Amino acid sequence: MQEYDSDYPLALESTVRVFERLFPLCSWSGNDGIKRIENRIHACQQFAIHSGVGLNGRSRQASIGRLQPFATGSYRSQRDTGAGYLPAVCLEVCIVEFAATLLGHHAIRTMHMNVGMAHAIEAAESEYLCARVESLSRISGNPFGARVFFNEAFPCFQVKASPSPMLNRIYGDSTDRPKPLLSLLKESAEYSTVTPLIGKASTLKQYALVGERRLERLRGWTHLQLACTIENVVLNHHSFEIEEATSQTLPEFATVHASGFHTKPEHLQLSQASFAGLMSNERLKIYVLKADGKVVAGALMYLACNGVAYLGTAATRKNARGQGYHGALISHRVEQAKKHGSLVIAATALPSSQSRRNLQRTGLATSHAQALYRLVDS
Repeated sequence: MQEYDSDYPLALESTVRVFERLFPLCSWSGNDGIKRIENRIHACQQFAIHSGVGLNGRSRQASIGRLQPFATGSYRSQRDTGAGYLPAVCLEVCIVEFAATLLGHHAIRTMHMNVGMAHAIEAAESEYLCARVESLSRISGNPFGARVFFNEAFPCFQVKASPSPMLNRIYGDSTDRPKPLLSLLKESAEYSTVTPLIGKASTLKQYALVGERRLERLRGWTHLQLACTIENVVLNHHSFEIEEATSQTLPEFATVHASGFHTKPEHLQLSQASFAGLMSNERLKIYVLKADGKVVAGALMYLACNGVAYLGTAATRKNARGQGYHGALISHRVEQAKKHGSLVIAATALPSSQSRRNLQRTGLATSHAQALYRLVDS
């Protein structure tokens, strides 16, 4: 298992998209699913061999040692494309090693950073946030100015009506191809766009040098990314009433969420519209917890296409906290993720938060830290 133990942030790799195309894990479950994954690992190994990439992640032939992704999902060698290369080592990390992790062959509880797991978590979170923005863009007339676009193989998004770093992100390869990333950050600076850098918490300094430009870390936006293979989750058994949100209970959830996250009045309509638009997304589940017939807490879960069930935003009414509702919502989402065939549970939390403690009680362990950075003005 490749581990990351560097003093520098880890670059996001767009070969995560390779992994996602090769592993539509959400529809695979049980022993049959495991067998199919094992067969796919073998197929991917052969793919790497025939593409000229050794299984140690290094090129067997210098002229075809890197691969280039295309929108169609096809791949060409460096010899054919001549530009936009991606490190071949990611084939091993994203295909062989992470798949082995999903099968339980390696523990993710480690002091070092599991690169394959980290990339999978980041891909799941990005897909989740992208879905939220895409739901806004589908509203007639696009009143919030929501936009989803790509930086090569990386999905990016922005919402003109909201300055939230959650909804305005540029992704890219900050190490090997920083120019497209920096160019998009500059072009979209008026929308307060940011880019995530990941690594050990100690590597995410106040300033980071990407290419020839300096990025500044946003205050209050350094989070821990946690994960656990689904069979290692410790469920919290409860008797609370939890159900999937309906058109009747969704407004109550939106109110609870707005209160919990101190949503400004001018952004309340956008928040409500975002949740309403997600109701038709089969990968996105919204759950509400009721007490005395009223919604007092709620949470989202996104079933990413790489087999990761990402536990999205959760909120509890202020006067209802301390009752175990958040822990119950974590367990309920895990149970639902199992039914949908997910293999890994992932979530994001502030290091000092109660949410982080609740997630760890459920068995999730810290994978890595993620910090959001913005371009420093010249």
